Amino acid sequence: MPRVGNQAFANYVDAHLALTHINNKEDIAPIVPGRFLGYHHPSGEVHIMDNNQWVSCPGIHTADIRRMDSIKHDQHASHTEETPERPIEGSQKSESQGVRDKESKPIIHRLPFEVIGYMFKFYVDDAKNLHKHSNAPFRLGAVCRTWRHIAWRTPSLWTSLFCRLDENTTEGQIQLAVEWLSRSGQLPLSISLYNASHQRREPYAAIPLINVINQSLNRCLHLDLQWFTSFMFSRLSQIKEASMLKTLQVYRRPSEYSSPLDLGPLVSPMELNISHVQLKSLAMNWNNLTHFRTSSVFVDDMLHALTLAPQMTTFHLFKVVIPRSTRPDRLRKVLHSQLEDLSFELYSEEGNNGALAGFFQSTTFPNLTICKVETLRNFPTIAFLAFLSRSSCSITDFSFNDGSISGEDLVQIAQALPSVTSLNIFRPNSRSRTLDGPLSLGYFYKSLCQDSRYRTILPGEVVLLPLLQRLSIRTTDSFSWEWLSGFHFRYQYDSNTPTISTCRLDLESITICCQRFIIYGTPYLPVALIHDWQTFSELIELNTKVSLHLEVEIEDRSNADLFELSYKRLQITHGAAPEHIQESHFAESQDT
Repeated sequence: MPRVGNQAFANYVDAHLALTHINNKEDIAPIVPGRFLGYHHPSGEVHIMDNNQWVSCPGIHTADIRRMDSIKHDQHASHTEETPERPIEGSQKSESQGVRDKESKPIIHRLPFEVIGYMFKFYVDDAKNLHKHSNAPFRLGAVCRTWRHIAWRTPSLWTSLFCRLDENTTEGQIQLAVEWLSRSGQLPLSISLYNASHQRREPYAAIPLINVINQSLNRCLHLDLQWFTSFMFSRLSQIKEASMLKTLQVYRRPSEYSSPLDLGPLVSPMELNISHVQLKSLAMNWNNLTHFRTSSVFVDDMLHALTLAPQMTTFHLFKVVIPRSTRPDRLRKVLHSQLEDLSFELYSEEGNNGALAGFFQSTTFPNLTICKVETLRNFPTIAFLAFLSRSSCSITDFSFNDGSISGEDLVQIAQALPSVTSLNIFRPNSRSRTLDGPLSLGYFYKSLCQDSRYRTILPGEVVLLPLLQRLSIRTTDSFSWEWLSGFHFRYQYDSNTPTISTCRLDLESITICCQRFIIYGTPYLPVALIHDWQTFSELIELNTKVSLHLEVEIEDRSNADLFELSYKRLQITHGAAPEHIQESHFAESQDT
């Protein structure tokens, strides 16, 4: 009698497994869930737990048991069909031959239906992770009749559908997709349809598939519809039942920007990704939305989205358009207390920086911790500083992409962000190629440097970005490598004797990539290599404390390691390296 307290289960095991005694000490059977052995107990049975409590187990309904038994019967029949009959003599020979035939079958053909189904599910999930276009269930069905029989009757294998539609899509392919969804039973669905037809023409052959999807909308967990016209979207009706939709992605053509898409108030996704969709044309419930990503949107819609989604924590905006006629004083004021992650690209028409400043003047995000800003030109520093002061947020991750901001302005921003631990700066095609130019970041780099050889360190001076852990700079400006050691160490010189201390205790990594600036078709390398062995030695020492990744772009537009290029160059211009450098791990790696 097994300790699970189920005589039916014990009888089942005795009938199917070669065991003479069943308990939790000697045999594996009682601690393996019965379903993995092919057993399904009737609903209403009472089980005895390990603590001797009696519990009612829902089990499986009789109709479901009959369905499982029918499938197992078909499975057994298909196994039998694949084994040719052989004439034998005597019942004893027949029995032993049957045992040998059973043992000679591949183990997967001897496993219960449910176990094989679980194995197939693992395979399908792995294939989907590698490639979202996976047709793994069809590949399983192509192996043999038994596998096809099992795969076709395992609903969990058919819950994810990706279709790339174009003018060559046939009715037969659409029918395959319809049948695919029909095998999913009533399980949650993940559906992605992509219109790849020439000039985004409507693939009308897909209408039967759209109709089936419309009938299953309440089961969609993830729905992705890209580049269809309003005609296709009009075939999606309001969901009248409880919806389980968590992720919605809709990409439209620019000409369809204001076309309505009404999914109804029962649709309340947590993640929304849209492109060329006017917010007021999208009818749904915004109350549960936490992650919102949108592109090709007007600034008015940006502010409107913040008022629609009170639970939003992540807001990523790309290709934000600010009309020239926008008046900053007429933008709505928005306070959003839940927003943590803000990333946006702002493009203004004809330098309409007043409207860009209006965005910062109109918003307050007290809980913001991640901020990424990308502007075309003329970043409104004053408005942004006012936004930071008003929000009183503790931003830890700040990324900045602007080709025109000055070093002085960036220092002001850094002073307003003492909580930053990760700083990423990208300077695309800057108009300044020298460290002392009016648009150079040289002033910012020197302010980071705590080395009195290069600037005056005042008594009691507050370290800029004291909590910095990761610094990444990608620029077409010049960079003075001798300042870099001062990013981590503070050098105070009394006559020629330095006092060295650590100014940024948590600094872990510095990544700097100096790219070429191309103007009028003439390649320009904006950065010199390390110019002497003293600086080289200091950077080698810094690399033992902080992970350095220093690169320059060379003629073939690939990146080369700064240390390697400088080491070779200095050997030519300054002679052999000092002994302590030759004995360093870096020199050993160069020799090998």
